Amino acid sequence: MRKVRQLNLNLSKIDFETLAEIANLIEKTILDHISLVLGTRITDYNIVVGVKLDNDMLTITVDADTKAYFINKLSLESILDAALRNAFNAAEQFLSKFRFSEKNSGEGKKSCNSNTC
Repeated sequence: MRKVRQLNLNLSKIDFETLAEIANLIEKTILDHISLVLGTRITDYNIVVGVKLDNDMLTITVDADTKAYFINKLSLESILDAALRNAFNAAEQFLSKFRFSEKNSGEGKKSCNSNTC
């Protein structure tokens, strides 16, 4: 799944530490969600998060995989989809502090950028 969102971010204020914080936030949010839903039924999981700045664009990629024992008819795909939605919502909320202010965005500053999921 690929999704692009315009977040109007001031990318000049985002440094390497911030990129690492975003990756950690996404990984923790995904793991928290699948742990909450699946609990001890999780037998294995793998979460890889990539965050980079390139060509005035913040790109976030996530590869998440989990294996679990099921007691009920649970859809593992829908559980991971919900975990990813939660993670990207958390990342977007975190990134909101890097948005251009309303008064600065119309002054000719370069503010067109995207978050690719």
